[in-house]
Amino acid sequence: MVLLSNGCATPVGVERLDEQAAHRELNANILSTDKPSEYSRQVLERTGLAQLFRDDPQRALGELYSGLGKPDERDRLFALAELSFAYAEEARNQSYYLASAVYAYAFLFPPNAANALQENMIPVCDSRLTCTIEVWLQVLLPAMERKSTLIPAGSTCHLAHSI
Repeated sequence: MVLLSNGCATPVGVERLDEQAAHRELNANILSTDKPSEYSRQVLERTGLAQLFRDDPQRALGELYSGLGKPDERDRLFALAELSFAYAEEARNQSYYLASAVYAYAFLFPPNAANALQENMIPVCDSRLTCTIEVWLQVLLPAMERKSTLIPAGSTCHLAHSI
């Protein structure tokens, strides 16, 4: 009888969190924990790139970029902004900081924003909005304080990753 009752127990448990701990966990991102947010990790899992990102972040970012234009473009742009920042921090690679800022801008200001339907807008309470703005500012403000440019005057920026 004991065997039967143990076999029916669920492996799922519940742990109570206070409000602050729950808020920190729900809003965790690359800037607050040095780890990508749950949103970005979900995009990597959905696209089958989670392991590749751990092994070869440059290639994984290129693969993620190659999927832009699909219905999940906004999700990909957010993940590209955050994950490019994560890789830039790890590799100290200036071009990935720039890519992060550009992806953040594209996430925040889609080209068709003026004609966007209400469901395409990012709700103010969406933690991706805050994270994206913070990543964007984290890259741009230091460059502005140094009075330096991320892209030399007269040059163009192409967002193409090598795969």
